[in-house]
Amino acid sequence: MTDVRTGFVIFILILIVAAMLVLIPPMVESAKALVPANKGMEIVATWDEEVNIMLQSVVIDPNYSHAMEPGKHADTAPIVHKCLSEKGQYAAFEVDKGKRYLRVCLIDEHTIGFQIVDIINKVAKEKTAYIREDCKCIQDVFDYIRRMHWTRFTKPF
Repeated sequence: MTDVRTGFVIFILILIVAAMLVLIPPMVESAKALVPANKGMEIVATWDEEVNIMLQSVVIDPNYSHAMEPGKHADTAPIVHKCLSEKGQYAAFEVDKGKRYLRVCLIDEHTIGFQIVDIINKVAKEKTAYIREDCKCIQDVFDYIRRMHWTRFTKPF
């Protein structure tokens, strides 16, 4: 009787291991889709509390921003503005230290909005806002940021 129990326990353990081998790889792949892969170049993080406060209240001045000009981004800029005001920015990147920043918002599952912001006399002003058609997921955004050699603007832990 003891041999039957031992055999049954071993059989159950083998089934558990087999199930784990089948279920874990898809779970890992799903997690990879959410976290951008490191492709040899780490995005360095920078932080400046004063700039962060300015980025929370971006001024949209039609005399400075060209987002709403005909032929520019007049059709997509309002969508980006709405996303940023309702959902907030997903991430920000430093384009030119202390001068220009990129704010990213997740409009929906496959639509990502970009807002370029210039810091002028300690005021954050929108330069433009648009939807990048070639960025369909967060991985695309991080790939683009790596190609541009911009740095992620994040608060340290």
